[in-house]
Amino acid sequence: MKLSNYFLFLALAVTSRAVEPCRIEIVEERTGWPVPLVELRTTHHARFVSDNAGRIAFDLPELMGRETWFVVQGHGYEVKADGFGIRGVRLKPEPGKTLRVEVRRTIIAQLVGRLTGEGLFAESQKLGLEAGWREPGLIGQDSVQNAVHRGRL
Repeated sequence: MKLSNYFLFLALAVTSRAVEPCRIEIVEERTGWPVPLVELRTTHHARFVSDNAGRIAFDLPELMGRETWFVVQGHGYEVKADGFGIRGVRLKPEPGKTLRVEVRRTIIAQLVGRLTGEGLFAESQKLGLEAGWREPGLIGQDSVQNAVHRGRL
């Protein structure tokens, strides 16, 4: 193997390694309860949604080790608005690190999580957690399907 090819191979091997994700935990500020279905969105519109354990496996290599702004959106949950009125948080994700985002509940009911569909603990499983969880095999069952029967819906 030529020396130049060896260095090219070595460079590709080093840059193609997977980045260990940063664990982001979304919890209710008052109780510490994990909050599912909270979306974190970067300024370049990469979206991450917490699973039923309130976890996100953040794995964007271009933002690791960099202070990053995330817009935070969740039905019935919020964080304080910044000076421009945008609700979000500034985090510095690092491989293998755990970050915590506390959200305030604005609705009466505490969100427990999704009951149907796949990926209920997908983010946790990407982090090596909830390994014993088995998906129910129901995909797309959260919708209503109407049918006409004897002239009625």
